[in-house]
Amino acid sequence: MTLLAEPATALFWLSATFILFTYLVYPVWIALAARLQPRPVARRDDHEPTLTVVLVARDEQAVLKGRIENLLKQHYPPQRFDVVAVSDGSTDQTPSIIEQMATEDRRVRPVILTEKEGKAAGLNAGMERATGELVVFADARQRFAPDALARLAENFADPQVGSASGAL
Repeated sequence: MTLLAEPATALFWLSATFILFTYLVYPVWIALAARLQPRPVARRDDHEPTLTVVLVARDEQAVLKGRIENLLKQHYPPQRFDVVAVSDGSTDQTPSIIEQMATEDRRVRPVILTEKEGKAAGLNAGMERATGELVVFADARQRFAPDALARLAENFADPQVGSASGAL
């Protein structure tokens, strides 16, 4: 029994150490590194790469039109961004709303999945149609401040930046 107990105990403490490192030591280490060696992002508010917003929705007819309108009203050059709106097997009017919005504004590009495939498949289908230098993922129920796309894009003037995120 002691031969089995010792390796099991060692494995337990090794696993516990990895978990503690992941949730305690690593975050503190990163926070200290950021304070001791800060590297501010070289933002430029005139940096306007092309953007594609990928929006995946399933049965969101109640909020979808307002959401797409919110995206189209962004303070970003209209010729520099588009919206790929994906319906993931919706059983309500979501596909027809997307198609209607696409006929009203050519920046809206519809992707209609007839079967429910899940959000990941919807994002992949949207990415296949994305043409922007940057891709922004959005949900149907959230709203962006009018300058959200511009604020996200300005971070990418710094070639060291690989991703940026907003806060709700």
